[in-house]
Order: sequence, then structure tokens, then C-alpha cells
Amino acid sequence: MTRAVTFSRTRKWTIAINVLIVSLLAPVLGLALLYLAFRPEFRQRLDLTPARAFSLSERTLKVLESLESDVDIYASFLPDDINPSGNFVFGLRGVIQTIARHTIDLLREYELRGRGRIRLHVYDPTSSAHFARLADLQRVLGRPAQNIVFVTDPQRRRTLELTDLAEFDYGADLGGTQKPARLHAFRDEESISAAILSVSEDEPIRIGVLSGHGEKRHDAGPVDAAGRAGLSSFVASLYAQNFDVAVMTADQLDQASPDILAILSPREPIPDPEAGAIVRFAENGGRLFVLLDPESSNSLDTPLLDRVYGIDRIPRVVCLETRVAQWTRDANQFETASYSQHAIVEPLKRKKLYTLWLNACALEGRQSAGLSIELLVFTPLEAWLNDALERGGQEKFVFDPASEKKSSYRLGYAVERKDGGRLVVLGDSDLLDNRSIALAAGNRDLGLNAFEWLAHRESLISIAPVPFKEARVDLNDEERSSVLLYVVGAIPSLGLLLALAVFWNRRK
Repeated sequence: MTRAVTFSRTRKWTIAINVLIVSLLAPVLGLALLYLAFRPEFRQRLDLTPARAFSLSERTLKVLESLESDVDIYASFLPDDINPSGNFVFGLRGVIQTIARHTIDLLREYELRGRGRIRLHVYDPTSSAHFARLADLQRVLGRPAQNIVFVTDPQRRRTLELTDLAEFDYGADLGGTQKPARLHAFRDEESISAAILSVSEDEPIRIGVLSGHGEKRHDAGPVDAAGRAGLSSFVASLYAQNFDVAVMTADQLDQASPDILAILSPREPIPDPEAGAIVRFAENGGRLFVLLDPESSNSLDTPLLDRVYGIDRIPRVVCLETRVAQWTRDANQFETASYSQHAIVEPLKRKKLYTLWLNACALEGRQSAGLSIELLVFTPLEAWLNDALERGGQEKFVFDPASEKKSSYRLGYAVERKDGGRLVVLGDSDLLDNRSIALAAGNRDLGLNAFEWLAHRESLISIAPVPFKEARVDLNDEERSSVLLYVVGAIPSLGLLLALAVFWNRRK
């Protein structure tokens, strides 16, 4: 016979107290874990998309790290098939829903990475629980709070529309045949980061673009008046980093006093009085961004580059035999990933990003008192200088061992004067145009980092967000029928045949 187990009074009280403590600690521990899960500084998100569509870029992370005050972001979306003209458009609702999902998911990543500085408020216009909050937001906006992202701090505010968040077609009615709405790419990260910068900084940084001497126009679209590729894509990226860009003549320098003067390859001679105004701007601590090529006017070579900054320009075409994807095999158009350790190009060197150079000229810097001259970009040792342009540009850019020698040539410099003035000079006027940026993402990062360094915003120098292209497959009726046949008919039938074969084999 088994003897019954008995407990003393003391042990019974010990067990009871232990059960009571565990019962009390369990919900406390659960609440603590729940609290920590909702704290932005402790949450982590895992992006498993192939293109890392919801991972923030280095530049965005640096913007969030530099925040010194709280920023509130309000998002509200109401997908509809009615376009701004009041017409029904097939597929518009789906496009807006896709933009809304992508934007809200990205904003949650901003809130997480903001470590408490970003406060996200997502409102649903169809939920009665949000009606009062949407009414308050509408009074602030002065318009319906639908399909917008509203970024604000106590003093400044910025509103982003659907067209700021993505590139898409609203669709159209083409003679009875309706063109459906279609999404092309997301630009939400670039626009949201720009909005956060604009509300967290006191004033935008003013860039004056020199004009009047055949320079490239910053406001040109695909091509400018001279038939050269425009800079609209890069200028849009400048606006996204809270820069303000405006055309300026040399006569206006003394009065306007921009933060940065951009000189984009003047083709016509600059008169001495205007060149003198540019030199005075540089000697008074001004900051300049200069793009030159072998065909640029030499009006600024001696008075500005040589005397003020210690830079010599060699007006001959740098050639390098590389295979530039989707472009050309001509030696005057090449890629390079040879960079120094300077802050402007360090992110490109670390990420192994190539930059594309078209008809570039060589530069040579010489150290002198009061100047800090640092190399930015250079070519490998296999490059050479070609004088085809000097002979009318009729010859191919082919290496001639009898008259040319291969070496490494400098393509860009950063110069800092002891009075605080700064210069970035790059030997290619096409470096930042639309086609070059489309072919080599490193070109845009090189240009943006140069302007950040000139603006004394070294903390933001990094790799910028790249517009994310939507991946989609459009099938016609025949292709859809083929997919249906394979998925619904062929594959299940094959599985059934295999099962019958196994069954028959076992019966035997």
C-alpha cells in the first residue's frame, strides 16, 4: 500500500506564496514585454524584399540621426477611381492603394529609425474613430485630408501629394478607349526625407547657377536650348536635400550673395569685370561648384582656378578603354571607381559605385600656402589624353603610342582655403545630366555629396535613396490563357499521373 504524501503547514504556505508571486509576475512580465515592443527605440523590422524596398538609405538615416526636435508625420489615404478632373479612371483606385501601402510601411520604418523623434499618425477616412482627428487636420491644412502626407514641427510644415510620393499615370480617355492608370516608380523616401529636412532646418541652402555665357541651365528638361542633356533629375535631388536653386548673373553676386555658386561649363568667354566679381566672391570665403570639360571657356582658368585655388586644367579629352554598359565603347566615355579617402567620395569608394565620364578633361592640383587641395576622382593607369577635339573632333578616340602615353589622370578636386572658402571642381560638364545619372547612380551621389560638403553638412554625406521601380508583369489574353492552362491543367494533371504511376508500381 502506497503511503499518502503529506505537507507541513510551512510547506503549504511556501507553495501558496510561490504560486501567488508567479501569478502576479506573469501579467507584469507580459505587460513589460508589450511596452517594450511598442517602444520605437527597441523595435526592429526585417526587410525581406529582393530590392530592399522598405530599407532606408544611408542619407535618410543620417537625416534622422541629425534631428534635434520632434517631427510629427500625418498620413491619410482614400483610394478612389476619380481623377483630379472628376473623371472615372480604370485602375486608379489600385494605384492609390499601392502607393498608400508602400508609403505607410516606409513611414513605419521612419518611426522606428527615428528613435522617438518621429511620431507617426495614420488616419483612415472611412473609420468613424478617426473623423474628429481628420477634421482637426483638415482645419490645419485648409483642404480635405485625403491622399496626403503632412510633415510638421512646431514652427514649419510641409504637405506631400500623391505625385510627390510616386510617379504614375492618371490615365485618359482616348476616343472612347480608356487608358488605365499605371504606377511607374515610388519616390516616397526622397520626398519624405526632403520634407523632414525642410521642417527641421531654419532656411534652405541657396545655390546660384551662373548664366549668360552658354552654361548648362539647371531648369532644362530632357535637353536644353543648345541640345545638351538637361539636369532636371539632379536638380530635383537637390531640392529633396533642402537646397534652393536659382539662376544668377555675375553682376548679382555682390548683392544676392548665394551660399554656393555653381558654374556649369561656360562655353562663351566671361568678360573681365564679371570674372573679377567671381574671383572676389571666392576670395571672400565663397563656396563654388564648377563643372568643366575640354570645350569650356578658359576665362576662369587663370584668374580663378590657378591663382585662387591652385588648380590647372588640361583642355584635352581623357580616354580610357572600358566597356560602358548600355552606352558605348568609345574611349572618351568611360567608367571609373578610383576615389580618394575624402569625405565626398568615401561612400562611393566603400560601396564600390562607378561614375560615368563623357569627354572629361584632366585637372592638376598643386599644394600652396593657405590651401588644402585634396584629390577626389582619378583614372587607372591605363588612361591617356587625346587631342581629337583640337583637330576638329574628326578622329576616333584611339590610343596612339607614337604621340600619347598612358598614365593616371585626375578628374576632380576639393579645395579649402584658410578663410573658409571651398571649391569642388570636376572635369566633366555632362557628369550630372539626366542620361549620365540614369546610367550611373554614382554620378548623382558624387554631385550631392559635393554640395553637402560645400554647405558644411558633412554629417549628411552618404548614399542617397534611389527611386524604387515597381516590378510588374503585363500579360495579354493569350499569355493569361497559357498561364491558366499550365497552372490549373498541366501541373495538377502531371501530379495525378505521378500518383497513379506510384500506385500502379506498388500494386505490382
